[in-house]
Amino acid sequence: GKQVVETLDAVSIEVRGRFAAIYSNKVLHHLTQEQLVTSLGRQAELVESEGLLFHSLWRGARTETHHGMLFTYWEPDALAALLPEELLLEDSGRYCEMWEDDSIWIALRRTEKKETAPRRG
Repeated sequence: GKQVVETLDAVSIEVRGRFAAIYSNKVLHHLTQEQLVTSLGRQAELVESEGLLFHSLWRGARTETHHGMLFTYWEPDALAALLPEELLLEDSGRYCEMWEDDSIWIALRRTEKKETAPRRG
């Protein structure tokens, strides 16, 4: 079938319909913590049951502004603490974009209730 790619506001995500998956690459780190919580809540509303979310962000525990743009650095556990009830952290990892372990990825799954995922080593 035909695939549709949408470019949206990362906080309000004003779109109709439901999606099997939601993906962003180095977008959500431009949001404040409050905006991120709002965005994740909206994503939980938009993704189908058992649907997946995959996001990459800069790794760390700080907030900076560069050339007028906000950069919020995250660790997977800090992100997991912000998840709405319907989103489960399935897995996460570190990777190198510019220097060793400077970035993280998170894989989330929408569930009907909060459950605990097995830790992968």
